[in-house]
Amino acid sequence: MIRIFDGGARTFETNGLGVLSNALSCVVTEKRNSEFELEMTYPIDGLHYSELALGRLIVAKPNPFGNPQAFRIYSISKPLNGIVTVNAEHISYDLIGVVVSPFTASCVSDTFDSFKLFATVPLSFNFHSDKNTTFNMVVKQPRNLRSLLGGEEGSLLDMCGSGEYTFDNFDVYLNSSRGSDRGVTIRYGKNLTDVEQAESNTNLYTHIYPYWYDAQNEVLVTLSPTKLLPTGITLTTNRVREVDCSSYLKAPEGYNETKEGRSWRPTTDELKDFALSYLETRKSDWITPDVSIKVSFCQLNQAKEYETAAILQTVNLCDWVTVQYLKLGIDIKAQCIATVYNCLTDKYDSLVLGRPTSNLSTSFDNVRGTIAEVLTKSITGVKSEFRESIDQATSLITGGLGGNVIIHGSDPNSKYPDEILIMDTDDIHTAKKVWRWNKMGLGYSSTGYDGPYGLAMTADGSIVADRITSGYLSSEVIRAGSIKTTHISADYTDAQDKKWKDELDEHYYDKSSVDLSLS
Repeated sequence: MIRIFDGGARTFETNGLGVLSNALSCVVTEKRNSEFELEMTYPIDGLHYSELALGRLIVAKPNPFGNPQAFRIYSISKPLNGIVTVNAEHISYDLIGVVVSPFTASCVSDTFDSFKLFATVPLSFNFHSDKNTTFNMVVKQPRNLRSLLGGEEGSLLDMCGSGEYTFDNFDVYLNSSRGSDRGVTIRYGKNLTDVEQAESNTNLYTHIYPYWYDAQNEVLVTLSPTKLLPTGITLTTNRVREVDCSSYLKAPEGYNETKEGRSWRPTTDELKDFALSYLETRKSDWITPDVSIKVSFCQLNQAKEYETAAILQTVNLCDWVTVQYLKLGIDIKAQCIATVYNCLTDKYDSLVLGRPTSNLSTSFDNVRGTIAEVLTKSITGVKSEFRESIDQATSLITGGLGGNVIIHGSDPNSKYPDEILIMDTDDIHTAKKVWRWNKMGLGYSSTGYDGPYGLAMTADGSIVADRITSGYLSSEVIRAGSIKTTHISADYTDAQDKKWKDELDEHYYDKSSVDLSLS
């Protein structure tokens, strides 16, 4: 279902201004750490055509697994034969219009806090990450926030060295890995013949030449006795890539140039240690051939071996696929780096498998048109976040009717079933959104019956969740990469505990709006 919303909408549970039921085509293209856009063709006599306007939001699914996403319209073509082409970019592109003042940060969570603290307008976006990388991020001049996510030297993605973004409406996730390996294999030249495949070695290097340079004092540090480090690749001609380590190797805290009698510079051992670590982290960019395979499903649906293409429909962006070139004796892992999803058929039109790039596309800096300014009320503090989470959960649960409840037995010879399934279809093989409850626990998967189950309560006493919102948490030990809080009290008493819970009941729950009746 494709819907149109006013440009200032922040939730998308309703039909908004209407359902665009007469769309002739609608595809969403998403690339790893890059483009995320929608293109639709619509007749001028179609239902709700008059609601299509620059700055408004089209809400549609971006892939077979994900939640519907909002795309802001930035271009509407002139009618051609009574049909217009509408182009829209993901709502996260609104971050191009958010300027952040200069700041410094030492880790990912610190950077996210700085985004909100130094943004020149209130932010309606939330930022999340599982990365605990430490670094020295220095933003010396005002920058738009989306470019600070990645796409330039010194951006967050550059500081982390690696990572994959997921944009889920107003939530931005930077994870170590967005995808997974679902065991999918394609054998080029055997069971998939109608694909576009290209291979290039332009990014291959046999060695790197690391160096550190202090421009102010004209000091150069290189390795000794050799200046080169091998990458592990053998070519007919040596190819060397220079690596500037200057922005990563910094003077230790407290270094006094006057006391030491000179400006700081790393030792050759320090440079070598860093260069080896840097090579290990980035080597996939330099020692893996560029392999690009575009699998076009609309061309393969009549092919004899279409079953393999059907399997690829279960692959999500950033997932890993085994690619075998039997003729060349190559057996490698390729990542899904781009998807083209057809919103009308609820299937991919095509996938691109290949070697991922390290940084976000520079298109983050390109504003394709004027985006209408949207003013939103800033949500701050535990109270409003907690209440908002309750409201959101209530909205999801009360609006979650429908689906298919299945009493399932894994063993056809067994007298009794062994698990309960709640799915978005009645077929285990086609269902994407699956609640699965058996003797080992309860879990939810957005990618099918076989998981992975990112939300789960298991029989060993574990709870796995991407995000937990709690009004009151009691724990003997809290282990975390980082903790953000407005207050920590060391003087804990039962009286204070009771007082805090009473305040929680009084302030966080609006009793007048709670319906305790049973129908």
